[in-house]
Amino acid sequence: MAATPSNNIKLKKRSENFSMDEILFIVEEVEKYSDIITAKQSNLITNAKKAAAWQKVVDAVNSRGGVIRTVDQVRERYRNECSKAKGERIAQLSLIHI
Repeated sequence: MAATPSNNIKLKKRSENFSMDEILFIVEEVEKYSDIITAKQSNLITNAKKAAAWQKVVDAVNSRGGVIRTVDQVRERYRNECSKAKGERIAQLSLIHI
C-alpha cells in the first residue's frame, strides 16, 4: 500500500539546477561585496551589512531572469563552489609534490 501525503504536509518543490553562467555570475557578484561578506566580525551591525550584501547579490542574480533564487540557495551554492575550488587546489598541489 503506497503512502500518500496528508493534506497538512506541503511538499517542497525542487528548484532547477544552477547553470554554469549563473554560478559564474554569483561568484562575480560576491567578489563585489567580498570585504563585507567575508568579514570575520559577527556583531549586530556587521551581520546586518552581510545580510544586505547577500540580498544585493540575490537581487542581481534574480534580475537576470530565469529561476528565482533565495538568499539561502545562493549562499549555499557559493559555499559549495568555494569548497569544490579548494578541493581542486589541494588535488593539484598533491600532484606537484609527488
